[in-house]
Amino acid sequence: MARTTVHEIGHWLGLRHIWGDAICGDDRIADTPPQLDKNFGCPSFPHRPNNTCGSDANGEMYMNYMDYVDDGCMTSFSKGQVKVMQEVMNTERFELSRSDKCDASVGINTPENSKKYFHIINNINEGNYNINLSPEIYNTPMLVYITDIRGKVVYNKNESYSTAINIDISNESEGMYFIHLKHKNFEATSKVMKTN
Repeated sequence: MARTTVHEIGHWLGLRHIWGDAICGDDRIADTPPQLDKNFGCPSFPHRPNNTCGSDANGEMYMNYMDYVDDGCMTSFSKGQVKVMQEVMNTERFELSRSDKCDASVGINTPENSKKYFHIINNINEGNYNINLSPEIYNTPMLVYITDIRGKVVYNKNESYSTAINIDISNESEGMYFIHLKHKNFEATSKVMKTN
């Protein structure tokens, strides 16, 4: 079910195993409960409640992607883990956000050089996006709109901008969105993720 890939990408984005690679180890994430050791198979909830490491009545977070349970039982990262991965994406892995290898603009009229006109800062966050514009398009009119994964428009604005565009969709649901820019010189779409 490809959960091993999710687990390994978690490591690549700065996460440790949830048990901290030791008996009662520390994964350095505040909102993951203390875990006695790695888990296998598909435990039932609660698993190891009030363990000797200090878990509460809910027990260990065996369903976490950073444990060793079966793929079908891996379902989540904690909010603290998401914040660590976001920080790594915005620092150590920042160049990935500039890659066009998984660009959502495939299939629309997007010139190769449109990337030089704008850059989305922190494209994985709680719904506040800043788009830096290049001087070539300062103070020129453009349409900016955002669609959800189903194509529903959740934000729409047509105006001139100086150096940056600030967009707030924090009231929208968690998930993937597409920011569309239509300018007289180019059209482009970029994918963003809204977290809670």
